[in-house]
Amino acid sequence: MESDSIREYPVPEPVKKKKVNKFLVIAAVAVVLLLITGWLQLGNGLLNRLQGRLNTGDELRYLVPIKEFQVNSADIGSRRFIRMKIYLGSNDKALVKEIERREPELRSRVIATLRSTKVADLEGEEGMERLKKVILEEANALLSTGDVEDLFFDEFIIQ
Repeated sequence: MESDSIREYPVPEPVKKKKVNKFLVIAAVAVVLLLITGWLQLGNGLLNRLQGRLNTGDELRYLVPIKEFQVNSADIGSRRFIRMKIYLGSNDKALVKEIERREPELRSRVIATLRSTKVADLEGEEGMERLKKVILEEANALLSTGDVEDLFFDEFIIQ
């Protein structure tokens, strides 16, 4: 009997490790870090704008949306109502937090103001400016952290 013959198998050649240039690795890492930093800066700027925070000199930094109002007008014998949406503007972050915390009280005061307003009182630009002034006075009387600097009408409908 013949002994089992020994077979020879080809031995694969060892895989040569490629040397990676250290300069290329450092450059690639630097580029990735720059891209991430740029993305974070751009994303942060977009997020601030979407949240109503503007970072330019004369403009208000914070705009706080207040839930929509829909109330009956003070006109007797008429079934008219006023619907509006407003934003309160400020540069004070602490005031923004107070507005958000005290929004139900602020809404109550604005609703009382609107319910005592006749449609004729709101006609023209002067009527809107008077309403704006009254609402700002009511808001600033309620808030203790600072003063609301401006009010913007986003929607205003009288039916």
